[in-house]
Amino acid sequence: MIKKNPGVASALSNLESDTRDRGVPPLTEEGEKAQLGPTLYDKKARRASMDFQRVAHLESDNHDLRVRIGELDRENEALRSRLSPSKETVEAITDGLAVFTQCATN
Repeated sequence: MIKKNPGVASALSNLESDTRDRGVPPLTEEGEKAQLGPTLYDKKARRASMDFQRVAHLESDNHDLRVRIGELDRENEALRSRLSPSKETVEAITDGLAVFTQCATN
């Protein structure tokens, strides 16, 4: 489409001749197609590798945190069961104090 414009076509031909004078071979339509084709070096490979490593690290952290939560839940349940008898005693004392404070003092 660009090559259809006469001004652009002449400027392009001048540019190509200047580059040929400097030793750069001309870019043919076959060369343009080759540039659009698959490359030997994947430009996104490094990013994909970094993403893969980051995901693996995050999954490992996630697993470790889930294990830690399980441990804390078990510890919490054990402490609650140890506290249960004391809680009943505290409630009984609180109830007794409530009755005592309601008595008239003369």
